[in-house]
Amino acid sequence: MAKVAALDEQIAERWKIDPDRIRPINATPRRLIKRHGSLTSAIFEYMGSFKRAVTTIELTEHLTRVLALPSDTAKEREESRRTIRKRLRHLVDDGWIQRLHKQETNKTGKWVLVKQPKTKAPAR
Repeated sequence: MAKVAALDEQIAERWKIDPDRIRPINATPRRLIKRHGSLTSAIFEYMGSFKRAVTTIELTEHLTRVLALPSDTAKEREESRRTIRKRLRHLVDDGWIQRLHKQETNKTGKWVLVKQPKTKAPAR
């Protein structure tokens, strides 16, 4: 750290740059979901508690609350929604969930659980 501080001093003297105004670059993005399989398990648990189709909106609100997904900013909310929608599409492809809406024309999706997992939810 001493070398970095000395380098900061040299840069500040030579080019009159305030090193505190330079933001760090995070090379590794943080993971949205902490425990592997927790999103899928929460989807199955929530959808399995209903005898009807659920909308993407109500599912996203529930999962955001239960899994404590980031939702403070618009960017965080969109990232959480994107992650949930992506997982739903994978579950449709694997035959666990059925999409009841047309992807191209509907803003709000409706989903229904086709089969309930017997033990653990399938992981991807």
